Amino acid sequence: MLGKLVTWTASQVEPRAPEKLRPLVTKVFDLADALVSGKGERARSARMALLTFSIRVLSAFLTYGSQVVFARYMGAFDYGVFVVVWTWVLMLSVLTALGLPLAVLRLIPQYTETNEMARLRGALFSTRWIAFGSASLVAGAGVLATVLAPGLFNDAFILPIVLAAVLLPMMALIEVQDGIGRAYEWPDIAFIPPFIARPVLVLVTFFAALALGFPATAPTAVGAAVVATWIVTFVQFVMLEKRLKKTVPAGPREHRPVEWTLLALPMLAIEGFLFLILNTDVVIAGWFVSPDEVAVYYAAAKTLALVHFVYFAIRATTAHKIAAHAASGDRVKLESTVHDAVQWTFWPSLVLGLTLLAFSGFILSIFGEGFESGSGFLAVLMVGVLIRASIGPAEAFLTMNGAQNQAALVYAVVFATNFGLNLALLPFLGLMGAAIATAVAMLVETVLLATVVYRRTGIICFVVHPRHRAPLAASPEPAE
Repeated sequence: MLGKLVTWTASQVEPRAPEKLRPLVTKVFDLADALVSGKGERARSARMALLTFSIRVLSAFLTYGSQVVFARYMGAFDYGVFVVVWTWVLMLSVLTALGLPLAVLRLIPQYTETNEMARLRGALFSTRWIAFGSASLVAGAGVLATVLAPGLFNDAFILPIVLAAVLLPMMALIEVQDGIGRAYEWPDIAFIPPFIARPVLVLVTFFAALALGFPATAPTAVGAAVVATWIVTFVQFVMLEKRLKKTVPAGPREHRPVEWTLLALPMLAIEGFLFLILNTDVVIAGWFVSPDEVAVYYAAAKTLALVHFVYFAIRATTAHKIAAHAASGDRVKLESTVHDAVQWTFWPSLVLGLTLLAFSGFILSIFGEGFESGSGFLAVLMVGVLIRASIGPAEAFLTMNGAQNQAALVYAVVFATNFGLNLALLPFLGLMGAAIATAVAMLVETVLLATVVYRRTGIICFVVHPRHRAPLAASPEPAE
């Protein structure tokens, strides 16, 4: 259907295009036709990337819009409390998932390729409940610490923390379910529930709570997130189970929880350090500055996320491809996938970044009075994000290519750099110190990852590289 639409549009536009521009117009439509109609792997990967990118674009605006709503309804102080607690939830959901969302991206193609169906069924079952159980233990420990040491937290944080403990297990479960959906290239299961359905339902639940007489405070916002996340995760679970029954033949399960967890732990280090790097500034700032100041910084960081989501979208669509090519030993496809991922990451990030910088003051003012002062933070952070985007999802290449230990070491160094610089600069430079520390950490991350990739594989993982790029339509069909 889309192929016919592209062909018809080309037939209408090309004859009317200026003669000097006609070759360029023809080339654009040829590329579009190859994208929507191509049967090769690169065409399928490009379609998956485009769909994922579209979902993440919509998700970014939904999430951003919800943050604006929360900031305007709750005010800077309560919004600051909410974002500190929410940041902790996001980090702990990644850590308590134990790296299993990334492990399934490697295990599913591997067991499918080797026809180890019992292990595949076991991995699909066990990985989800290991993550759920791990998150439940951490959540229980958090509630216990809050009860036994009430002076540990500011009073404004206590109720949101308790509510967040109820939220955490489902956040960890949805992480693993996302990984399974990505491995099977099911974007409706992997991406729509957490990135579209959840933010919409959080807002709906928040407004429903206000209509019922609840105050517009941080506990109400966290409570809305609890209700929305439990509903969305349950629906995603049901959808995933139905799809797996049609895809994976029924039979016995072989469980190897220790083996899978040991495989996942280095990946956990990578994913965990990555999220710590992205959120350390907000967490440490929560100890040094007031919630209303954190709110301004967080608004700038969330605006920046509109650029950073490009990286996450491309990583989500290419990690399993890298794993499959590494497992099959296909060097040509592996290198092609890596280089394509870098291009798809950097150029959209650059365009979005420059656009946001041009309108940063106006955009931040939407959050409320005084939030436009975060423009300086956004500019500094943007430099770091664009530097990082120049190597694409390089850590996914290392992880899926059996080099997770080296990648984990890189992220340990980067986290130590970020943490140390935040502690050193925040007390003297305030939140601008946090922005500088984070940008410098991204520079260190970029240099180290690109170096490790090149030394291990000889592949130049950078936006500018000496490689002739084959046309999309020329991608060969995989052997039947």
